[in-house]
Amino acid sequence: MIKKLFFSLVFFISFGFSQSRIISDAIRTVRLENFQNNYAGKIIRFLGPKNIQVEGKLLDVTPESFILSNDTFQKAYSHRHINHVYIIPKKKDLLLACSLSITGGVVSYFALLVSKENPKTQIIRSVVFLGMITGGLIGKNTFYKPLKIDISGKTYG
Repeated sequence: MIKKLFFSLVFFISFGFSQSRIISDAIRTVRLENFQNNYAGKIIRFLGPKNIQVEGKLLDVTPESFILSNDTFQKAYSHRHINHVYIIPKKKDLLLACSLSITGGVVSYFALLVSKENPKTQIIRSVVFLGMITGGLIGKNTFYKPLKIDISGKTYG
């Protein structure tokens, strides 16, 4: 009885004094700081003013803007109305996706050898081809797609 009373009292006190709303500007500031720390020097893409797609190497994040570099010059873009930024995959990610495709072909070949005793050449080719296609699709969808980073101040609960 005393335990129930104690836990219900703690529940109501914590509910009454808990923070009901987090300021979205503070969340956005923290997300922008983390974005700068984790992705400086990487190629990013976002929709800029008038829905123009902007792409470049991230040099710095200021409280008002992104500073991007295209091979010839640097330019600042305001991030005031930008909620999402995409990180573009690199060549290493493509190699990883291709290696997964080759692995899928090898695994399907070994699975065919284990399941069937003397398979015909046409069956081997078909199974290896389907294994490579499946591995390539898995690799592309896993490793070679743009990474979407949320920099808005919205909380999702």
